[in-house]
Amino acid sequence: MPLLVGAAYAIALLPFARLGVDPHHDGVMLHPALMVEREFVVHRDVLSQYGPLTSIVQAGFIFLLGPSLLSIRVGSCILLACTGAVLLSLNRRFFGTGIATVTMILSLCLTSFFSPTSPMHPWPSDLMVFLVSLCGWLLSRGLESAEPRKSFYFCSRQGSSFLGCHLFVSQSESSCSRASMRCAAGVSSSSWSRS
Repeated sequence: MPLLVGAAYAIALLPFARLGVDPHHDGVMLHPALMVEREFVVHRDVLSQYGPLTSIVQAGFIFLLGPSLLSIRVGSCILLACTGAVLLSLNRRFFGTGIATVTMILSLCLTSFFSPTSPMHPWPSDLMVFLVSLCGWLLSRGLESAEPRKSFYFCSRQGSSFLGCHLFVSQSESSCSRASMRCAAGVSSSSWSRS
């Protein structure tokens, strides 16, 4: 069911990715992502008002989908769809399927994209809401376990992921060597492998 909700979110939000351009806000988000995709370093070679992590993730969408505003807007839709799926799973765990489904429908109906005066912006909050909901899901998985070792395993995954993200961002701000960035990403991904 979470995958269906994620797909429904994506289907509902993707048409709004093509509508309207805000020259100021869209430019503030697109320019650093384009520069990071060209291997520039945030806060050394290019200014990003929202920090390096958003620009790095958006640069990944630009790499995959091409250098355009539509790429980072589609990336935002994907992040919001993933957030919907994770939040549904988290809400089902605590409130049951019925309340969780109603909550997700209401959250989709309350999105500001349905207003003609509010175009879709690829904000950094899309990424942060996804990361926070993912951390909440991981924490709930770890705390529900009656077995202390399994609980420690899930909680240590969450901590290792945060450490990997922090190292990735700190390395991208300094020397920007590809080897050190791969090492930092490896710390995060190794936390997901079985011990």
